[in-house]
Amino acid sequence: MIHPSAGTFVAFDAVCPHAGCTVGYDAAQKVIACPCHGSQFNASTGAVEVGPATRGLKKLAIAEGSSGQLYVS
Repeated sequence: MIHPSAGTFVAFDAVCPHAGCTVGYDAAQKVIACPCHGSQFNASTGAVEVGPATRGLKKLAIAEGSSGQLYVS
């Protein structure tokens, strides 16, 4: 889950579609990056920005609980 701006949250599957490595958020570059082969994904949409991945990250739904906690499904 990423918090790109006040009141906005996005969540994506953390598995790179290229080779199955776990991706991470690079706050300095504001991209989601794969440490295995260098793929980069748009942190707002999950779309591929730099390959070798040929498809983006799967977007996950976010729900807010009654006390303001967030749940990803």
